[in-house]
Amino acid sequence: MEAFDVLKKNECYIFYQNSELVLKLDNAEKIKANDFRSQDDIYIVDTNFNWTYVNTHEDSCGPYFYESS
Repeated sequence: MEAFDVLKKNECYIFYQNSELVLKLDNAEKIKANDFRSQDDIYIVDTNFNWTYVNTHEDSCGPYFYESS
């Protein structure tokens, strides 16, 4: 969560497992991990897919953050 919070974010996509809905945020600078804490199976990625943040439905797993180098 901390790694996601300090990441410089510009544009990103937000989507949910088992949903066709995809949201694009153009000004994502202020979003934080806690904004998505109550949402299950949510995936947030930058528009170039260089990083991914995932909050799962399992209480004992995640959230997960990965950034390619």
